[in-house]
Amino acid sequence: MKETVLLIGGRGLIGKELTSFLEKQYHLFIFSTQKSACDDQKTFYWNIDKKILNTSILKRSNHIIYLAGEHIIKKRWSSYQKEEIFNSRIKGIKLCVQQLKIINDNDDSKKRNFITVAALPSNTSNQFIQSLITDWEKTILDIRSKYLNVFLIKVGFVLSNQGGLLAEIFQKSFWNLFFFWKKKHPFYWIHIYDLCQIIIQLIQKRIQSSIFYAITPEKATNLCFAKALQAALSKKYYFFFLPSIFFKIFLGQRAMILLHPFTKIHLRKKQHFKFCYPALKIALKNLLSNDGMVRKKLNRTIEE
Repeated sequence: MKETVLLIGGRGLIGKELTSFLEKQYHLFIFSTQKSACDDQKTFYWNIDKKILNTSILKRSNHIIYLAGEHIIKKRWSSYQKEEIFNSRIKGIKLCVQQLKIINDNDDSKKRNFITVAALPSNTSNQFIQSLITDWEKTILDIRSKYLNVFLIKVGFVLSNQGGLLAEIFQKSFWNLFFFWKKKHPFYWIHIYDLCQIIIQLIQKRIQSSIFYAITPEKATNLCFAKALQAALSKKYYFFFLPSIFFKIFLGQRAMILLHPFTKIHLRKKQHFKFCYPALKIALKNLLSNDGMVRKKLNRTIEE
């Protein structure tokens, strides 16, 4: 008998990719904040502020994958936008857990898995970023109970030809010029296919770690990434590493995400996962095998 998976935030970059894998193996339901995307059969509307969610679907679920969250870098950080970024992660998780507690208190003793993805800690002094990452992780780890197994996946940059970092780089390019930030910063990354496989293996209990660092074992820097990107493109592009001030002007506070590296990860103990794309050259060649078409697709993704 197929188990039931509830995917919260299925319309984002990771969620869209993950859906194609999950719906082949599980009964899949999705919670979405977009009413137009909901059909009340597979996809259901939920609203954090109004505390709207379908508790019957929540009750049926064996596995809950929480990927919801307002895009961190797409919009300028007004006070309202900061609140949206914070609440869509932390308040959303708390709402789900509150409803699960009510379900469990009503004689439902089913043990469920709760899987979520969070950013690696950063060295930035920006109070908002530090508070977001700290509170995000604390909220996740505090919800563990006898009825809920919690798995936290920590990620750096997720590489995909459907959006994310590559979309930002292509969108900000000018003619055949690409702009980058500090050369020597560590570049922690994962191919989106590998990230989806980690989530699936957590569901299947092939990975047992309650905290899993979803970063490739390859030691890379921003310069390594730029060189690998150049090698993967069939056309000649030129790369420039600009002073930090340029990114601060164009991105404001959001520049801190790029300019302050993730906390150095000492991860050389075995995590029991075989990466399909362990090196930047292999990953980017796979994602950008037809870069003309990919570039149009990435720019279209940004416009949407």
